[in-house]
Amino acid sequence: QERGADGELQTAAALETLGDRWVRFHDLRWPGRRLANIDHIVVGPSGVFVIDSKNWSGRVEVSGSVLR
Repeated sequence: QERGADGELQTAAALETLGDRWVRFHDLRWPGRRLANIDHIVVGPSGVFVIDSKNWSGRVEVSGSVLR
């Protein structure tokens, strides 16, 4: 659980670099779900994005149109 929190903090820090045209919300309660939360919601000029943070290691790549 501590690793997950670290991943969320790293994501929040990265989202801060988006600039003033973006509004960021972190660690929000999921309505109607007692134990679930939404890690990040970002609202900006190109839309609304819901981000679930994970603290995984390894390589990230795009193959064709698939993120792996």
